[in-house]
Amino acid sequence: GEWPIEDSSPDAVLDLVHRAVTELEIPHLVAAGVSLGGVVHDGVAVRASFLEWDDIDVAGEMASRLGVPVSVENDVVALAEAERWFGAGRGLSGFAIITIGAGVGYGLVIDNEVIRTPDATAGTGAHIPLDPYGPICSEGHRGCAQALLTTASIVSQASAALGRAVGYDEILRLADEGHPAIGAIVGNAADALGRLIALATNLTLQSTVVLSGEGVSLLAVVRERVVAAAAAGRD
Repeated sequence: GEWPIEDSSPDAVLDLVHRAVTELEIPHLVAAGVSLGGVVHDGVAVRASFLEWDDIDVAGEMASRLGVPVSVENDVVALAEAERWFGAGRGLSGFAIITIGAGVGYGLVIDNEVIRTPDATAGTGAHIPLDPYGPICSEGHRGCAQALLTTASIVSQASAALGRAVGYDEILRLADEGHPAIGAIVGNAADALGRLIALATNLTLQSTVVLSGEGVSLLAVVRERVVAAAAAGRD
């Protein structure tokens, strides 16, 4: 099910998680897992920028609400585990995972283990430079992955080009229909994603990349260009 977050304060969100779990009516609940975008250490959301949280003991707060042990993990690390167990990475000893959407996420599995380091939850993959002439991200980096691949960045660029507000789905439709300005923006994103895929495989020595995230519908329009850009960066 889905329970929209209307109040992002810790108590409101964690109460909503509690409601979500209880309304699922899971018989004999013995433990629960929570994933969220941000830096997570030992069950504490050290920094969760989307929610504007700092140092929130999510595991402790949820355990007291649910009465069972609670594990808390960064969302991309959790996704890598899910893909390793059940998804596109099942049966593979290793792979990289890239997500595009509200942010750009990067995770890694090697020898059947999800890599968990301080950098793995810090979102460093979002700021890898990909285009020295690209737009500027929220941290002031020109042409990094966040600046080129997040839905917010693509929407902002397209809205400026059209002189009106435009949504992500409409942007992809316009690009597919051959709109010159929008096609250039989406094409730049495709090239950036291909370069990021090439970097991920070359530097980790993994030959498989799993793509996910709410912005991955980009591939429906520019798959061939993404693959070409990735191939250009590979031997």
